[in-house]
Amino acid sequence: MEISKKEIIVSSWKIMKSHLPLMIAIVLFIITLNIILSIIQEKLLGTATLQSIIFVIAAYLFLMGLNLGLLRICLNMINNVDVDFSLLFSSFHMLISYALATIFYLAALLLAASPGLVLFIISASVEF
Repeated sequence: MEISKKEIIVSSWKIMKSHLPLMIAIVLFIITLNIILSIIQEKLLGTATLQSIIFVIAAYLFLMGLNLGLLRICLNMINNVDVDFSLLFSSFHMLISYALATIFYLAALLLAASPGLVLFIISASVEF
């Protein structure tokens, strides 16, 4: 089955157009929350205490949960299921498996890149 790029863009815009105010509100909420959390983290990281480390980890996990909620909203929009702002907070039950999958994915990427990294380190040390 052949699908053209134009068809994908046009159908995606039709879906997005009907949900544009909701998506703008969600994106503005997430951007504002990112800014607030980064300001707090900047102030906390001046003194690296156990509380500041826990806050940074909790903030990242919270943002990961919101990203999962955003994915759920987008998938519901594609499948013509009702969406609302509260769905943004409805996917935190998948947070542990999502975080573990992200760690495994990053480990696989690091493992795949390790021969190149070793060669880069060897060539950099020979030049010095």
